[in-house]
Amino acid sequence: MTRDKGEQMKTGVVRYMMVMIASLAVSSVTLAMVRSFGDILIGWRVTGLIYTAIFVIMVIIVLRFVDEHDDFSAEAENGGEIPQEETKPGLITNLKLLAKNKFFVVYVLICILYNTIMTINNSVGAYYVKYVVGNEDLLGLFTLSAISIIAGILVPVSLRRYRSGHFEE
Repeated sequence: MTRDKGEQMKTGVVRYMMVMIASLAVSSVTLAMVRSFGDILIGWRVTGLIYTAIFVIMVIIVLRFVDEHDDFSAEAENGGEIPQEETKPGLITNLKLLAKNKFFVVYVLICILYNTIMTINNSVGAYYVKYVVGNEDLLGLFTLSAISIIAGILVPVSLRRYRSGHFEE
């Protein structure tokens, strides 16, 4: 990751957009995949396993090919020498530090709230399109991820316009 705020914002927007596109794709395809496996119980299990395998493969790719380089700032400070590795704080120390960070706590609470709302929305949406509307294939449309994708494009533009100076190009 970079320390450039503008580049961080662009990276965040791309990540957000890809999540919304994946959400739309998953919600559009899931019920058809479940039906294609025949038995509903087996279909849900196999579909869940397929999504889990895709997730694990994506995480492995990210962990394998993404390197975090923070040596450039330390190298400049020490006259071109890379400093020796210092002892890192343990898990308990890190958790205590995170608990004291009010911005991190608020972020975690927002993530929990968002995921709870999305879980309820998708669960109710699956029931609604199947039993009320009568067409399971409308679940992707029902989730309205397209609105989130449009918002993901408009938010950085509006931030740049109204908060110029904070996110330089």
